[in-house]
Amino acid sequence: MVENLRIAKILRDAGIRTEVYFSPDKLKKQISYAANRGIPFVIILGPDEAHEGRVTLKNMDIGQQKTMLQDKLVETIEKNLSIR
Repeated sequence: MVENLRIAKILRDAGIRTEVYFSPDKLKKQISYAANRGIPFVIILGPDEAHEGRVTLKNMDIGQQKTMLQDKLVETIEKNLSIR
């Protein structure tokens, strides 16, 4: 959870509105929550991604997801938000 909060802070510091899902629900329920709230992107950070310094970014509009280095996250989200 510490890694999730660290990434949330990076996003907030970049001016990207961010919400952290704290409940240990299954991923499907977490994705449904984001879809119901109209959240455009979901960041998936499992133990493997955290260990490798990566995240998986899911674009909720088109259902596409991509794994990337954590330091590319802000740039990727900003780029995708500007073309929405």
